[in-house]
Amino acid sequence: MFKNEAIVLGASVNQIPLITKLKDYDFHVVTIDNAPLNTGHTFSDEYVNISIDNASEVYAYMKENNINHIYSVCSDLGIRTLYYCQQRLGLTQVDHQTINKVTTKNGLRKFLREHGIESFQFFELNKQTDMTSFFDHISKVNYDLIVKPVDSSGSKGISVINRKIDTDEITKSISYAFSHSKSQEVIVEKFIKGTSVTVNAFVKNAKIIFMEVTNKYQKNGILPLGHSFPSKLSPRQITAVKDLATKIIEKLHYIPGPYDFDIIVDENTYAHCVEASPRLGGNCLYQLVKHSTHFDEINEIVSNSSTIPEIAPPQPTLVRLIISQQSGILEEIPSIEVIRERFSHIVEMNYDVTVGDKIDKFTQGNHRLGYFILQGADLVLLEKKADEVLDFIKIKVK
Repeated sequence: MFKNEAIVLGASVNQIPLITKLKDYDFHVVTIDNAPLNTGHTFSDEYVNISIDNASEVYAYMKENNINHIYSVCSDLGIRTLYYCQQRLGLTQVDHQTINKVTTKNGLRKFLREHGIESFQFFELNKQTDMTSFFDHISKVNYDLIVKPVDSSGSKGISVINRKIDTDEITKSISYAFSHSKSQEVIVEKFIKGTSVTVNAFVKNAKIIFMEVTNKYQKNGILPLGHSFPSKLSPRQITAVKDLATKIIEKLHYIPGPYDFDIIVDENTYAHCVEASPRLGGNCLYQLVKHSTHFDEINEIVSNSSTIPEIAPPQPTLVRLIISQQSGILEEIPSIEVIRERFSHIVEMNYDVTVGDKIDKFTQGNHRLGYFILQGADLVLLEKKADEVLDFIKIKVK
């Protein structure tokens, strides 16, 4: 038995900064998931093969091994299990059922409606749904729709459908969503046209000590390609976005730690919450915040310090994912050293893959090949430089 032992739920590239930070604090780190080949396991001290959504089994492992520290970042599946275990161990007063609710897409809609924050029509589908009745309902709406698995992440299984297309095409989109839902549940709701942003927030001592809005870069209006600071929204739009995020945090009774919100601002400056979760966001948002504001959210989580950290206003900083437009075996990719020598604005860059690895065409967030972060005096310049970097990274796939 180790003096300081901690469980990390998941071991993808997103969890590596957490694993290494825990080791910096002299924890014996046990990574848990059902993917033995995940890169993060090479950074931990021990690996246990349990699915991170098997909360009862993770809890049993913690009890058996007398472990009282458990962490999760960038994963709704992980955060649900974390609060399940913490509640049963008496480590938190937060009801894990509340976490389960807000981190599923249909549950979030109900949460927002119940608390008078936001309400609009949505449809819940499962394998027993009367589809004739459903098609009758949507034939009467005058807007496009978005179809989502209620419990997926990384934009998996999501598609936008024009209400005027035939039922066969809509059925294909629904089947696609079902294929990415563990619970076999799908939500269909209004597709909100507007500007998509992400809100990063952090709560400490029952106060919001950090809240900033990032610009979001997307493929086809759905797939994440990157983020940047400072926000391009108008002051009025930023206020609307932060007010919405704050209301949700208030209704969650200021659960301590990080928060991640996906929000759309429509043409009338109304902010609409798409997703909300009391966890760190994925797609390198942790690294972006750290470089831009010098606020190390993972250190704040692990250190458990009572001191409020100094946080700088966000400086122009941009993160972009490196992706492939085709699947196959990675045959060639430029070295990071060559790229950094050519582009001086790069402050951090990593590949998640190496030559010889099987890679996927980018259709969901975890298909990325790597990322780079740029920093400078002007965001417009950084966006131009990011395009130049991506053009320079010529990959060869066979």
